[in-house]
Amino acid sequence: MGHKRLKEWLGDRDDWNVENWHQVNVPSLKPEDKEIFLNRKKAIDYYINSERTLSEIQNETGIEKAALYRLLKRCLYKDMYNENFGYRGLIPHLKIKEYERKDLPVGLHANATGAFTLFLDRYPEIKKMIDDKFFGKTKNVLMDRHIAIKNLHNQMVQACKKAGIKGNEYPFTSKDSAKRSLERYLKKLADFHFSSGASRYGEEARTAAVNTGMNHKNNHSLRPFQRVQLDGHRIDVLMTLKYLTPDGREVVDKIDRLWVLAIIDEDTRVILGYHVCIKKEYNADDVIYCLQNAVKPKEPVTFSISGLTYNETAGFPTWKSHGCEWVLWEEILLDNAKSHLSQKVTDCLHDNIRCSINLGPVSQPQRRPHIEQFFRILEENGFHRLPNTTGSNPKDPKRKNPEKFAMKYEINEKELTELVEVWLANYNGTPKSALYGLTPLEALQQRVEQGVILRKLPYEKRNDTAFFVIITERRVRGDIKKGRRPHIFFQGAYYRSDKLGSSGAFIGKTLTLHVNTEDIRTLRAFLPNGAELGILEVTGHWRYQKHSLVLRKKIMGMIKSKLIQCSDSDDVLAAYEKHLINKAMDSKSTRTELANLKRNQEIEPEFPPPVTEVEDKTRVEPEIQAEPIKPMIKKTFIL
Repeated sequence: MGHKRLKEWLGDRDDWNVENWHQVNVPSLKPEDKEIFLNRKKAIDYYINSERTLSEIQNETGIEKAALYRLLKRCLYKDMYNENFGYRGLIPHLKIKEYERKDLPVGLHANATGAFTLFLDRYPEIKKMIDDKFFGKTKNVLMDRHIAIKNLHNQMVQACKKAGIKGNEYPFTSKDSAKRSLERYLKKLADFHFSSGASRYGEEARTAAVNTGMNHKNNHSLRPFQRVQLDGHRIDVLMTLKYLTPDGREVVDKIDRLWVLAIIDEDTRVILGYHVCIKKEYNADDVIYCLQNAVKPKEPVTFSISGLTYNETAGFPTWKSHGCEWVLWEEILLDNAKSHLSQKVTDCLHDNIRCSINLGPVSQPQRRPHIEQFFRILEENGFHRLPNTTGSNPKDPKRKNPEKFAMKYEINEKELTELVEVWLANYNGTPKSALYGLTPLEALQQRVEQGVILRKLPYEKRNDTAFFVIITERRVRGDIKKGRRPHIFFQGAYYRSDKLGSSGAFIGKTLTLHVNTEDIRTLRAFLPNGAELGILEVTGHWRYQKHSLVLRKKIMGMIKSKLIQCSDSDDVLAAYEKHLINKAMDSKSTRTELANLKRNQEIEPEFPPPVTEVEDKTRVEPEIQAEPIKPMIKKTFIL
């Protein structure tokens, strides 16, 4: 077929368009191969892009008709990705397809090139058995989910005997019964099916192969607050708690380690906010605290540790001097931790932050690289330098009797929390190579000055309870005949107010209650028509100390189970604290609960003042540009 007729036969096929062909880096070829390649390329280009005859092409390049068609066939041959070899097919000595053998070798130690491929083609059931066993796809088998090649070869030999292959036939005629051929085949199989091949090296390798490196799964955000990453990290240090036993002795003992939750902006690498908690596992409320701390205004902390100060360039975007308080983000990346999957967290993100949620693949931290890298820096340059560090593992040389040093220096939660504060603030003021020498705060400042529009939380949600409010209903109780004033009964306690108790008309009405789950000493009540009735205050012993809805439920359950004995006149929270102290000597988890209780008492021991009236909800804040971040002096700080 002449080349004109051949081009007409191919028509407009993409295979014929050399602009889509894979190219070759000519300078990397050997000098002798370079000359051959360029001559072949000239011949192919003449044939496709000009009207030269085959004779003219041969006279100019020396390539005959049969050789030209052979070269063209190599260019149009499909590779393993079903793409044309293109100009790659013109590289001298390049093997573009496997050797195809016609017959299996006969006789002992005969030349067996290509024999194993032909053997698998002849016996597809053996090939399927090998593939399934190698990738662990065999059903109802508990052992050898990641079978060793030696064992797989033995099973292949048994399958060959079962298939009727005799001892004088391949693969038994080879020196090792095709064991090395099997190894080469499995190596190619694993390389081509990368995800399945990686699964042989563990679940972590499999999930990394499945979820990263393909289809632009880790596209970087292009502006601040476009996408943020949130995660929690259990820090590698031991802490202590000092308390008095029932017999009056002062005791210092270990408690559970701290969790640090943080939110980082992908574009600027700035830490927006964080939360510290003392628990065996953090929960949904801790996640919401972290979300709230990343949005609401924050002030610099006055440290109790002597000599501990912020770096000159340190800070958080939510400091009022930086102008990014109440700013919301568009998308948040989370892992599949139970606390992240909580309905409370989902509702908070949808109702308050108004962002999309990207949970990502299970057990795949590579999809959240910035927050993972930040925690590594925090550990390596922060907590691992403390004398009470546990190191990253039991064999870490940084781990040098952390129990001894934790007890010796009585390192407590308050001190570690202050260290977290200053380290995170200083991190935001440390130049980063990924930001071309800018600090995260300077990078954020530049973006804002370039005109980025920042979306802010509406005014009506800017109060300390907005992130923790749940809405429920209760019927007003009371009896005018018995002189019992109207009241609400909620979670084992009575709630009253002068306004509610002033009129018997409220009795029997159903009130809508806005409950701050982190401090249920007060409830905000609304009438059936939507009008606000006001603040209801808890009565009795519950009013004297801040406590959450979870804590009250727990204490009520302990009272019902008679684990705590107290009368109506007793301080039930004091009884609960006494119960924890009695068990603290024998239980680290109990000491951790005791530390949490004391922490809340230190934060807000007094009864809260009445909540101010609801702000005007008709006021709508426009989407405005935040005030530029004030210029800061550059100062290197190695965290």
